[in-house]
Amino acid sequence: MTAKILYVSTAPWINSGYGIQTRYIVRGLKKLEFDVMLFTYHLLGGPINYDGYTVLPAPTGGQIATEPLIQWYKKMGRNLVVTHLDVWAIGPIGNSVNWVPYTPIDAPLDEYTLEINQALQTAKAIIAMSKYGEKQIKKAVKDKKVYMVYHGIDTDLFRPFEGKGGLRKTFGLPEDATIFGFVGQNESERKDIPGLLKAFSIFLENNRDADAYLVVWSGVKPTPGRAFDLARLARRYGIDKRVLFPNQDDYTAVYSYDFMPNIYQVMDWYVTASSGEGFGIPMAEAMACGVPIVAPNNSSHTELVNDEPHAPRGILVDTSWTRPTLWTPTHQEYSFVDPNELADAMAVAYNANPEQYGKNARAFAEQVLSWELIMPQWAGVIHDLENELKLG
Repeated sequence: MTAKILYVSTAPWINSGYGIQTRYIVRGLKKLEFDVMLFTYHLLGGPINYDGYTVLPAPTGGQIATEPLIQWYKKMGRNLVVTHLDVWAIGPIGNSVNWVPYTPIDAPLDEYTLEINQALQTAKAIIAMSKYGEKQIKKAVKDKKVYMVYHGIDTDLFRPFEGKGGLRKTFGLPEDATIFGFVGQNESERKDIPGLLKAFSIFLENNRDADAYLVVWSGVKPTPGRAFDLARLARRYGIDKRVLFPNQDDYTAVYSYDFMPNIYQVMDWYVTASSGEGFGIPMAEAMACGVPIVAPNNSSHTELVNDEPHAPRGILVDTSWTRPTLWTPTHQEYSFVDPNELADAMAVAYNANPEQYGKNARAFAEQVLSWELIMPQWAGVIHDLENELKLG
């Protein structure tokens, strides 16, 4: 094999979405006997060995700068850089590097998304994380080869669990109630956790006899301009007795990744109000646990939840309006769901039997998202890039 890969992403010991994906992808590439090193901004000091491969540090933590990336690329004799980051966050790397971004696209690209378009123009090829992202990239960039590889899920770790009642006791939840749940970072308006709380309050108002609860697995400490005060919002909407925030701290640091299936396995339905997802790892993890989805009909939600109408994996809610969000400098237009309409969908879910939806969700995870299927796709992409870029 001639590819000498410098993979650039979140450190694999960080229990965030990117960190977990990096852990499995780089380890998988190593097992497939690819020559791979990792460059991460979560490491300072000198290079270390982690899980059988070399991890290279950034000179300053907190962000990826192109200059040290290029320096490591040259110093370590690399001939291919794969960045697993939002492409706008790293910016153009330049023609001196064989750069291939593996990037989320969670909203439409057009002539005004300059930061993304300019960066993509300097890439040698592009890897999308969803069919939605692949479509948007091909619309914006005409002369690049575009691949698509989903994020993977450990379907042995994330699996259905029969003993929901006993598990619910550990969280102080009623055994027979309907449990809606959400997992995600409380760090941007895009996830729209306030919209989810509002929708749940409307659902309870419209269905006063409903025996239902909402579990929100997220950091709840407020940060002005960044993270919402979720507990305060729950009190404002009068649902604080029906919403459980099991984790009051940094949910990516306090609990191990192996603990996460317990969160999904108490749920009957996973519900999100997100205005856009590049892929949607928590949603896919829930599906692997046999939990069906209620989600807006936007971005990657559509293909993950209902690209097979004869075997739906959940319920999609049409979005009512779009607007630019300020969480990135690109000012892309994101599609928001009306809390009233999401509440109506939750009512449909509450009165439906989630079992068949859940079986379809689990089957999709096993047949499409398992690492045993994802890593051969990565091998195919790398081999194709070896030929396309004439790596040697």
